[in-house]
Amino acid sequence: MKSPILALRGENSDLMTPEILDEMAARNPMCQTHVVLGQGHAPLLLDAPTLDRIAAFIDDVDAGR
Repeated sequence: MKSPILALRGENSDLMTPEILDEMAARNPMCQTHVVLGQGHAPLLLDAPTLDRIAAFIDDVDAGR
C-alpha cells in the first residue's frame, strides 16, 4: 500500500540529489515533491512558498486526494 508523501529537497542539497527526488516520486505515485529554493540539506522550512506547499499537501490528504 502506498501512502501520501511530501518529499522536500533543498535546492542546494548535496545529499538529496534531483535524481533521488525523482526516484522517490517514481516509486510512489502518491509522492508529491517540492524544492525549497536557496536551501541546502535540510531546508529550514521558513519561506512562504514552502509553508504554503506543506499546507496544500495537508489539505489534499485531509480531503482524500
